[in-house]
Amino acid sequence: MTKILVTGGAGFIGSALCRRLVQKGERVVCVDAPAALDLVADIGIPGAVYNVSGSAEVRNLDLARIICRSLDAKLGSPKSGSREGLIKYVIDRPDHDHRYVLAGDRLKELGCAPKTTLESGIEQTIDSYLARQDWCEHVRGSFSKERQRRRAAL
Repeated sequence: MTKILVTGGAGFIGSALCRRLVQKGERVVCVDAPAALDLVADIGIPGAVYNVSGSAEVRNLDLARIICRSLDAKLGSPKSGSREGLIKYVIDRPDHDHRYVLAGDRLKELGCAPKTTLESGIEQTIDSYLARQDWCEHVRGSFSKERQRRRAAL
């Protein structure tokens, strides 16, 4: 069993990733969420909904740029230039969200504040992935096989 760090594991995408990893037998470490869940269990209102969120509102494009710059800083820029140059602009699908954010106001009312900034969480996540290149290749291969299977079924 491997140990995988997930930041934002309580969000929409992060929670789906965490579920999938746990189903595959991976040990998932979720930054910030455990403390928030403990607080809600101790003093939260039964039946109330609490979003575990850093409330960092960032556009998808800006998030991609942050990740590219972080990778450039950690690995050096490729010969072709910054990884930001690899960002491809495509026609948006109808009603596509240009940003995602969870409102963590109820959790803040309980006195909970993020201990990890968006940038720090991205750095930790990248470090975790870089330390586990074998796992990343396995996931990439599994994903490609699943996509191929789905395409064949169409």
